[in-house]
Amino acid sequence: MRNFTLAFLIAVFSGVSPAFCQDTTLRYQWAKGDEVRYRIRQQSSATMSGLPAVGDMTVDMTIAQVVRMAVQDVAADGTATLRETFESIRFEQSSPLGRTVFDSASPEKPADPGSVSMGTLMATMVGESVTIVMGPNGTVAKVEGMSALADKALNALPPGPATAVVGGQLKGLMSDDSIRSLMGQSFAIFPDRPVKTGETWTSHFEQANPLLGSMSATRTLTLTSVESRDGVVLAHLAVRLATKQTGSATSPIAGMSVKVEDSESTGEMVFDATEGRLQQASLKGELPTDLSLTPPGGEPIHVTGVTRSVVTTEIVDK
Repeated sequence: MRNFTLAFLIAVFSGVSPAFCQDTTLRYQWAKGDEVRYRIRQQSSATMSGLPAVGDMTVDMTIAQVVRMAVQDVAADGTATLRETFESIRFEQSSPLGRTVFDSASPEKPADPGSVSMGTLMATMVGESVTIVMGPNGTVAKVEGMSALADKALNALPPGPATAVVGGQLKGLMSDDSIRSLMGQSFAIFPDRPVKTGETWTSHFEQANPLLGSMSATRTLTLTSVESRDGVVLAHLAVRLATKQTGSATSPIAGMSVKVEDSESTGEMVFDATEGRLQQASLKGELPTDLSLTPPGGEPIHVTGVTRSVVTTEIVDK
């Protein structure tokens, strides 16, 4: 008893609760009928050099969306079937060619052709849903409905050569398998055991990207600290995502190839270990690319670029 009392007093006066000197169990906890909303915001700035008749150019883009995740069913092992609905989307892009804006919450129609095309694509997503099957450790086993949503978006565009080229790329980017891989990278995957503060683990992902080719990603998570706030246990995790190109893309344009340099992104996550929910997350990084194109009978074109991006996710009330 004397030893326990001494240990407790040392912990109190050093500012650390004894409960957090122990291992922490990190698990997603879903109950049928639960709903949670997330706001996901992606800001990117792409700088390109070597563009014919242009030289250098910067394109800034922001995409913000609110999604609602409703729990449809939960299996005995904790695997949840979730219905994710796109409630709102806002897109803004600025470049030397002009500014493009689409906001699903705005009653005004976009005036420029670029907005019409992007608005048409994004408007088809608002109110639509996809089904996600996710294990209690965060592994995304299946995504259904995204491929059908891509078909719907393409059918809304006017027919023509440009739509045909965009269609092939869009179907690859918005396929069920592609989105399953992206969702697997978005949600933290936890070990099937309690973890200690300072412990590190990794997850590996493969993705076939129609624009960039086959990509391999390794995400490293570290439990940096655990705190108690308003009766809730919050786990803070450091994130490092390393990506590399493992195979070239099949370009719809003859003579074009895209090389992606190895890159690394860093960020952090806050996970509610009491409720079993991702509270917020951020990831910042850059992606260097190298594009080569030899038009038939023309001079070779070589464009280099780097895209710097910040992606944030947070729980919202509505």
